[in-house]
Formats: sequence, structure tokens, C-alpha cells
Amino acid sequence: MDCALFIVSNIDHEVLKKMLYSIASETVKEKVSSYEDFSRFSCKYFTIYIETEDITSIDFVRKV
Repeated sequence: MDCALFIVSNIDHEVLKKMLYSIASETVKEKVSSYEDFSRFSCKYFTIYIETEDITSIDFVRKV
């Protein structure tokens, strides 16, 4: 199953990637391997790909 998660933050991309890696490591309490400077990390339960490039708009998510 593929899922998409959009995160809007003022935190620097590199800092945010390391924070997400840390959260994943603490949550699964097992080895999480990182690749491509924390742009991809995985464990036996999941793989997370982080794209910080050109996302045109997430306005469809921001319904008030």
C-alpha cells in the first residue's frame, strides 16, 4: 500500500528529514537505515521517501 503525507513546516528541510528519521527510529525501536542523506529511510515495517522538491500546491488539503 502506498500513502502520501504532506508536511508543511518552516523547519529547514535537512533538519526536518533528520527529525522524521529520529521519530521513526524511536517508534519502531529497531534499526532504521537511512539512504541518500536521509531522503529515504527504511526498516522491516516501512520505507519512507522524502521529496523536498517542486510540489506545485497542496491547497486541496487546506479546506477550512
